[in-house]
Amino acid sequence: MSSELTAFEIVINASLPVQLVMLLLVMVSVLSWGVIFRKAAEYREARRAISVFEERFWSGIDLSRLYVQVNGQPHVNSGQENIFRAGFKEFARLSQQSGTDGDAVMEGTERAMRVALYR
Repeated sequence: MSSELTAFEIVINASLPVQLVMLLLVMVSVLSWGVIFRKAAEYREARRAISVFEERFWSGIDLSRLYVQVNGQPHVNSGQENIFRAGFKEFARLSQQSGTDGDAVMEGTERAMRVALYR
């Protein structure tokens, strides 16, 4: 007399609180997988944006042209672009000031890039 219960029968025969807990667990599992897939897609997009920016940066393009391009079409997922934008903007601002020595310009640029990195 072997009466094996299937998973469906176990759920149907469970009490209401147990059924509610199982339903809640299934819903949270589905939401978790949704978050996992969304984050994986964001990660892929960020890696692609980094790759594109690195290729443009190391291609030998004039940095002022690159700055204009990056400002015109920013990738929100590319942290490298944000760091470059902050550093170049500060570099240009400090370079235009009269009487600023090279070390002060570089220190200011590094500081702006460090702040962008922490953000």
